[in-house]
Amino acid sequence: MALQYYPSVSQSSNRLKRKHIEVGNISNVMFESMASSILANIDWVDHVVADVSTHEPAKIIPKPPLGEQRLNAKSSLQDFFINMMKSRGYSGSTYCTLTSGYNNKPSQHQISSYGVAFTKAIRSSNLLQVRKYLFEAGLNPNACNKFGESVVHLVCRQRNHDMLGLLLEAGCSVQVCDDFGRTPLHDACWTSSPNFKLISMLLDQDPWLLCLKDCRGSTPLGYVKDESHYSLWVNYLEEVADKYWPCVPADDAHKNNAWLDKLTQKDSRTPPLVLMEPNSRPIPTPELLSSLSVIERVANGSLQPGDIKRVKEDNHQTSSTKLQCEKNPARIRISLEHTTSKGALSAKSLVPSPEL
Repeated sequence: MALQYYPSVSQSSNRLKRKHIEVGNISNVMFESMASSILANIDWVDHVVADVSTHEPAKIIPKPPLGEQRLNAKSSLQDFFINMMKSRGYSGSTYCTLTSGYNNKPSQHQISSYGVAFTKAIRSSNLLQVRKYLFEAGLNPNACNKFGESVVHLVCRQRNHDMLGLLLEAGCSVQVCDDFGRTPLHDACWTSSPNFKLISMLLDQDPWLLCLKDCRGSTPLGYVKDESHYSLWVNYLEEVADKYWPCVPADDAHKNNAWLDKLTQKDSRTPPLVLMEPNSRPIPTPELLSSLSVIERVANGSLQPGDIKRVKEDNHQTSSTKLQCEKNPARIRISLEHTTSKGALSAKSLVPSPEL
């Protein structure tokens, strides 16, 4: 008769206990996995987490700051802005500056005004000197080099809202870009920390600046590299959304043509300058207080703004004398003398002839 082996009570108890532990671990893993999946797909709220394995008291995990709630590891500030714009009735599209009216070839007055002395005064935040350059000498507030890099880009990169205010007072335009397609707002976002006062000054001039992209396809928000500033940006955009991008009702919900015509004229969903061709909107030139050659000398520092008046008076006196000579050639005797060994001649004096 074959003997059968029956486990003892103690052995069965240990085996059952071991089985219970294994099932318990699997249950815990499944519970944690399900909880993570659920929490990842719902809005952030204060939630309670209890450790079921140790039966410890429940812990309350507070919700993160406002900005972090709307951004995850795979999203960006631009994604947040596009979603916000779409929720307000806009397309959320971005537009290339180089193929629009934001891109215009610099005028000679802009290039002549972009001198070492003028840019140095701006870099050093010498408001008094810059004011003299702008209002006494007539330098261009949109002074730039041949690549379109302007003093407006410069002050935005420096986060200098006081200097930007002075340039705006002198009539500068922020609806410009350099040959890479970067607007002043691109430079304002490309800083160590955001200056929201300066950014608001730019958006006051054109709220569409945040929708413009450079030659590489980057919008101004794409220039914000420090992720620790994301929450600040999200809070700022939510605060100013009603001011710059008011909600636009859907077209099919409003059949009032007059209302839609008014919307098209004042609150268009497409930036007006995007509909314009490049080089179709040259920057206005300030009233010329002197010639371009004098403007260039002042911008480079060889002339001071206060010297403009003296130069103009000298030019006016010379022009008057020349006009008098042309009108009365018989009453003028011109004394000439040799001034160089090569026989070059110059006018020594212009005096009325005593004989006539």
